[in-house]
Amino acid sequence: MFNSILFIKRAKLIFNLRNCQLIKKNIKICNFSTRNNLFKEKEVNWNESQTLVHLKSKFQGRCVEISSLEDVPRLLNCFMESHSKILSNATHPMMYAWRTGTVSCINSGKFFNIINLNQGCHDNNEAGAGARILGLLERTKLVNVLVIVSRWYGGTPLGPARFRDITEVATQSLKKGLFLDENNSPIYKLNRNQQTTQRKRK
Repeated sequence: MFNSILFIKRAKLIFNLRNCQLIKKNIKICNFSTRNNLFKEKEVNWNESQTLVHLKSKFQGRCVEISSLEDVPRLLNCFMESHSKILSNATHPMMYAWRTGTVSCINSGKFFNIINLNQGCHDNNEAGAGARILGLLERTKLVNVLVIVSRWYGGTPLGPARFRDITEVATQSLKKGLFLDENNSPIYKLNRNQQTTQRKRK
């Protein structure tokens, strides 16, 4: 079992989320636990984009559904446990952004409002990368998702084009995870209460 603390130092990640603690997990299986709740084991479904190659630099995006702020550090830790090869070889293994919230009203596929919004991002030493991923989530009005992009530097500086590549693989992963449709419009996953309310309105 790899030491999570060493991985954090290697990737130079900073987790400053209150009341969240990184815990050891089995590869591909995460035990989600908090101070007040204990969740059953579940397999984490990382929706992976294709690898994009640009002047020998490689980019790949992954996304996963989340339900609360507390999921973020645990899933990042799980990613480190199950993707050790990426962490050891990638120049920027974990550029990421996340958003959580509640979609208060959906009507005929149209977006109305998000309440209880929380969001954050991290560059992983690629200045501006986290903000670009977060900007994608904001533009598409997505919530309850964590997006991670990894980059392997190919030796040739890409300049601003690297942000386009980061956004491209992030978008691919969101489409694969059915968070976005082919027109880059959000696909909201309704909870039971919202589904019941919609049926009554019909």
